[in-house]
This record gives sequence, structure tokens and C-alpha cells, in this order.
Amino acid sequence: MSWAQKTPVNDAAQDQAGFCLRFQQRVFPGSPVTYYPTARTAWDNAVQHPGEYPDGSAIVPISYSWVGTINGVYQDWGHAAVFFPGRGVLSSPGSGYGQQWFGSIEELAQRWGLTYLGWSEDVGGFRVVDYVDAPSPAPTPAPSGQTTVVVVPGNTLWGISEAYYGTGTRYPEIAAANGIENPNLIFPGQVLVIPGV
Repeated sequence: MSWAQKTPVNDAAQDQAGFCLRFQQRVFPGSPVTYYPTARTAWDNAVQHPGEYPDGSAIVPISYSWVGTINGVYQDWGHAAVFFPGRGVLSSPGSGYGQQWFGSIEELAQRWGLTYLGWSEDVGGFRVVDYVDAPSPAPTPAPSGQTTVVVVPGNTLWGISEAYYGTGTRYPEIAAANGIENPNLIFPGQVLVIPGV
């Protein structure tokens, strides 16, 4: 069982500082605009995986707690961002208009004084990932003597790496061997070379 991307993502999304929920919805362009007064409220109404880390198989919304004063109101306003396995965290900017990348969930938390709450399956009730039964792909000997695999629905490079190497962290080797620039985009029927197997 693993998480599979249900909706496409837009890693070129940009927005104004302070509009992290709107930014998060722009990263998942199929999500309807759902109004919540704060990012913390949106987290409280999401399908939560508190304290856990995404398993590396899908791009997911993540939430943080941020307690402070805005317009004279002191409360937990929170912060919403998006976790990209193998790439880091994409966030609305700290100031101005645009986007900002962070190397990890922890880096964003430390830089902006946040507390990581967890990740969610949805944005405003719109599901962005699904938990699927992903069968392990069967190896196929290639003419070159290399092992290949045919991608089936639900497979991810992380999961294929786990199946062949015993750890998902070697997925960049598979991506590199197959000329895959975005490791989150593989497709059923695609034939992948598994190097070193």
C-alpha cells in the first residue's frame, strides 16, 4: 500500500506573502477555493497525519503552527506549504510576491519559527492523494542484461526503489538511469531500467 498522486501539481505557483492557503491551493490547481480564516483552521479541518512525515510517494500539503500577533490579534495563525519528495518544501514567500523553496520540513520550521503539525490528504476537502494497493512490479530481463520494470497504477519511484533495493532513498538512481527529471511523474506502462540489479 502506498500514496498515489490524485491531482496534478503546479510547482511554478506564486502568491503574495501572508496568503499561504491560497498559495497551497494554487500548487494543487484542481482544488476549489475553500475559505478558512487561518491556516491553522484549515489544518483543523483537514484529513490529518499529525507528527508523521510523508512516505515519499506523493506531493502533499503540510501544515505548521505559528502563534503570534496579526492586526492586534494573538492566536495560532498557522502556516500552509507543500512537501515535494526529493525536492523539499515549497512555500509562499516570506515577503513580497513569488514562492520560496526550503530543503526540508525542519528547515522551514527553523527559519520562520514554526512548529510542524503534519501532512494532510486534502486541500479544503479536495483530495490530492489516495491510498492505493500498489502491486510490486515484476522484473523483466532486458536485452542489455539490465533489469527493467513496467510501471503499474499506484507505483512510485520510491516504492520501486524499496522493492528492488530495500530502501526508497535510492529512487534518484532509477530516475537518473531513465532520464526522469521529475521523479514524481511516472506513468503506467512506462518501462524503467533498474540499475545495478
